Amino acid sequence: MSYKCKKCGHIFDDGEEKRYIEPHGEEWYGCPLCKGDYEETVQCTICGSEHMEDELNGGVCDECIDEYRK
Repeated sequence: MSYKCKKCGHIFDDGEEKRYIEPHGEEWYGCPLCKGDYEETVQCTICGSEHMEDELNGGVCDECIDEYRK
């Protein structure tokens, strides 16, 4: 399972998310690079690259669609 940061776009695997503890004791997890929120990714059905679900069109990434149109 992979994730993509909503802030910086970094893609990382399950277990790589970073644990952060605020000075007042609140604990949360975020992107290992920028501390941003992240979302589970889905693979493009053609090339297998990782994307957020709303970045795919019928399960296919924009790069594969562009390649098909050439």
